[in-house]
Amino acid sequence: EAAKVAGDAKQMERIRAANGLTDRVVAIEEFEFPVPQVMPAAALEEYSKKFPKAVVIGRSNVANPKGAQVLAREVVSASKIQQGSRLVFVSMPRDRCIAPAIADMRHDELLRLGKFAAWLIKRVAPKPVYFLLPGIATKGPPSALNSATCAWPLYVELATDVVIMESERWHKSPWTRMDALMAVWARTPMYVLPEKYQPAVEMGDGSQAAAKEADDPEKKAVVEPLSFRPDEPFTISRPTQGVTNPSTLLVGLEERAAEAEAGTAKVAKPALAVKRLG
Repeated sequence: EAAKVAGDAKQMERIRAANGLTDRVVAIEEFEFPVPQVMPAAALEEYSKKFPKAVVIGRSNVANPKGAQVLAREVVSASKIQQGSRLVFVSMPRDRCIAPAIADMRHDELLRLGKFAAWLIKRVAPKPVYFLLPGIATKGPPSALNSATCAWPLYVELATDVVIMESERWHKSPWTRMDALMAVWARTPMYVLPEKYQPAVEMGDGSQAAAKEADDPEKKAVVEPLSFRPDEPFTISRPTQGVTNPSTLLVGLEERAAEAEAGTAKVAKPALAVKRLG
């Protein structure tokens, strides 16, 4: 399966018949793709509180080394998280699909995620919250990384939300642009986490709404949104646009995502519907 992009009609029929998050993870295993690794949101909140300053002199945007080690120990398989958890896919700037490793993440981006994590944990309590970060999705030899890259449509579909780490770097990364188009394909709600993010004060405890939510396969239509702001257009370039010799997998993923545009006029720079956080 390491050369064929996931998400064909037969696989999606199985995924959409699945009973909630746990059964969809089982389906990913049945298709012989790696089950993604995820991180508890609480670990990122803790990083932002315990390591507010980077310690590598002259390299202020490098992750705090001790903090990165602590985060690495918190990574767990998505097969271990309980039914009904909120799973947020975070689209981060990177030069390949499975990247950056935790130690290579930017300190300012980890702080931004930590601030968002702290708000989100309160927002959806008592539901557990996990983040699927591209760089921790899997580890292993190139064959394992390729297999996880092929599984990207299933990973984005597994998530309850997709959050874009907005920056100039994000727009320059072919892989992040692919994440965004894949979110449209998977019908996963998309949010933008701005560089100067400050948590919203508009919403309180989400526990009552969380108690009413059913964890069913079509949960994306009923799950409580992370923002009540109106949708706004988020214009991006196509993933392979301006890329010399794009990888076969990036091309395959772009083609899979383009299925969402069947029957519509294809534009060079699609405007996607997103809600802004904060």
